[in-house]
This record gives sequence, structure tokens and C-alpha cells, in this order.
Amino acid sequence: MSKNWYPIITGNCTKCLACIVACPLGLLENNNGQINLIDSSKCPEGCEKCQIMCSEGAIKFYDGTQKSILEAFTGSCTCHTH
Repeated sequence: MSKNWYPIITGNCTKCLACIVACPLGLLENNNGQINLIDSSKCPEGCEKCQIMCSEGAIKFYDGTQKSILEAFTGSCTCHTH
């Protein structure tokens, strides 16, 4: 587990809930129409199952760097994409 690895749900999210189903640890939840990460410290580093299942490309990953946050919100991320 890592405190420097967790999904960021971006504005492309359509609330289809595929990411929630895909998470092997049940760390994502639908809270009043908003997809939330329950505990980022429990997200296994390198796991991308939620991102793989997202047909909208709405999930990017924070990897401990400021760059990963900026890329998630600017849409320019080329790392961790499938």
C-alpha cells in the first residue's frame, strides 16, 4: 500500500460505477452521485484496475509528484494510460 499512489477522478466521469465494481479492495464509493476514494493509503501501488475499466478515461493516478496532479486536471497525462 502506498500513500503516494491513488486514483484521481476527473471531470470526464459519467458516474457509470465501473470503477467501483473494478476495485479489488472496495476503496471507491458512490456518495450522492460523486465517486469518492474511501482510503487512499490502502490503494495498492501500481494497481490500475479502476482506470482500465473506465471507458471515459476519467481516472488518472497521483504518484507522489506535483506533475501527476497537474496532468490529471489538465488532461495532458501520458503516463499510466491504457
